[in-house]
Amino acid sequence: MLNNYSIEVVDSICVVRYHHKPTLSEVLSSIDDASDIGNFNRRLWIYEESADLQIYEIQRIASLCKEKWPVPSKVAIVTPNTVTFGLARMHDVYREQEGVETRVFRTENEAIVWLKK
Repeated sequence: MLNNYSIEVVDSICVVRYHHKPTLSEVLSSIDDASDIGNFNRRLWIYEESADLQIYEIQRIASLCKEKWPVPSKVAIVTPNTVTFGLARMHDVYREQEGVETRVFRTENEAIVWLKK
């Protein structure tokens, strides 16, 4: 079975790109796969389409991220979809942790500029 996501490292930024609307299991799997590659303190999550996740699923994702990723770190989430943008902002609240900066963007270029600061 092909993954709905791809993972690459570009300029020391771990980039996870969801090609279609991801399920909770796909998001959790991508977090595991990305963390297996290395402990990157700059990460970029790109939703090319919308995400249809429930609040408890967003909380679970945020909890797993806290377990897997190093502090300090910067995390950018990119989505052009208004609903997914709002869900990503909710993720920011649940992901809040000292030493971790998160921000949601509409475009990939804006996110990359912020991550490289």
